[in-house]
Amino acid sequence: METNLRLPRTHSKLLPATTGLLLLLLASEAKAEPRKVYGMLDLEAREGDYLALEPGAYYLLGAPTAVGRPIAFFARGEVAVAGSGAGIGLMVDQLSDDCGPYPTPRDLFFSFLVSLEARAERMYGHTSWNHTTYVGPQFTFALVPAILPKVSVGWMINPRNAADNHVQSGIGFGW
Repeated sequence: METNLRLPRTHSKLLPATTGLLLLLLASEAKAEPRKVYGMLDLEAREGDYLALEPGAYYLLGAPTAVGRPIAFFARGEVAVAGSGAGIGLMVDQLSDDCGPYPTPRDLFFSFLVSLEARAERMYGHTSWNHTTYVGPQFTFALVPAILPKVSVGWMINPRNAADNHVQSGIGFGW
């Protein structure tokens, strides 16, 4: 007798729900420390998906004593003209000398930030790329992101066809 065990198609809904729950739990820590989870918003023009709106949140990990600069973990979604996606990564402030044990958003947004992000994008609609899912790293550099544009460069790879890969550069505002 053959059985066909299939999982419900809820796996695509579990990741955003789990991420949201994790961020809520981190934001509601019952410590005397300042709030550590903050919202972020970015608008970026780039190759492949043309124009993307990227809402998300970042969690300030603090300033390691060896470095003295704020480090943050972030997660964000993406809605674009020719695709949608998500990413997670780390960003580091490169200018702050010492922000103390509890950095604030001002420590990040009025400085020079560098981030490394793991991204996944699904392309659809009008695009020169194939209509498939791409994954890859992205580096982002922003000098005073509250005022000046940020620049990003990534390498997006089709996991089903390694020959289908693209360098993706972009410019945008926000973080």
